[in-house]
Amino acid sequence: MPIAIGGLGGSGTRVVADLVGALGFDLGSDLNASQDNLAFTLLFKQPACFRVDDGLVDPTDRLVRDRIDLFAAAMTHRGLTGQRLMCLGRAVLDISMRKPATDVAVTGDRRSRRLRTSWALQRARRMVGDLRGGVPGPWGWKEPNTFIFLPALIDRLPTLRYVHVVRNGLDMAFSRNDGQVRNWGHFFGVADPHEDPALAQLQYWARANTVVDRQLAEMRSSLVLRYEDVTGDGRRALQRVCDFLGVESTAQARSFVAGLRPSSSSGRHRQHDHGQLLEGGGSEVALALARFGY
Repeated sequence: MPIAIGGLGGSGTRVVADLVGALGFDLGSDLNASQDNLAFTLLFKQPACFRVDDGLVDPTDRLVRDRIDLFAAAMTHRGLTGQRLMCLGRAVLDISMRKPATDVAVTGDRRSRRLRTSWALQRARRMVGDLRGGVPGPWGWKEPNTFIFLPALIDRLPTLRYVHVVRNGLDMAFSRNDGQVRNWGHFFGVADPHEDPALAQLQYWARANTVVDRQLAEMRSSLVLRYEDVTGDGRRALQRVCDFLGVESTAQARSFVAGLRPSSSSGRHRQHDHGQLLEGGGSEVALALARFGY
């Protein structure tokens, strides 16, 4: 029963990942400061590699199926095979030879093939180590872009439990964290964000979350958490997550949620004249805001 945590970049997925980790779930051995699983990043944050269907990656795409199987094998230490090694090698090659996702966590010049290759090889070595050893326990991962792959993940991991984190779209519109809209915005027909960054962010928020919400209606086990609810009432959020996962709370998790507070950026849209932004977003934005209770 793996658990996956996703959502738009900057929506608060790290808070939920920390909570799930405090409940005893192993979220991976190769994480960045935001708790993103970098093995997932290596294999999947490559928009040019996959076929798309209605904004999400087509679950019949053989490449995504193979990479999900490889990722699950690494997370559960199922052993290194020739096929898995070939799949991993292709992922490294794709990162090296193609322009990477704009927010891949590579230091220095992200356009440098040498640095991209070095970053990818580091991830690959960690994955090889994960494939070779250990006894798996309760596991999962956090990577905001997970939702892009939901149909394929559900197909390949039928016991998957997915938590989707949502944050007020108006606050998200004024976020500097625009990597996801630049990487995946074209999947949802969102124009170049450089022309009108706030509107692009808001349209992406509305379209992506609406598509995901429809997908979750077909999923056996999913949970939508609003960032504002998690940081506003951590104890209730913890109980919802425990009920969803069928696990008991822990002292570490209770201590974690006791210290939760909304970030300083919560409500930042009030510092802007967002009336024109709402007008530009039209009915799709208004409907999406209402859909998630904003």
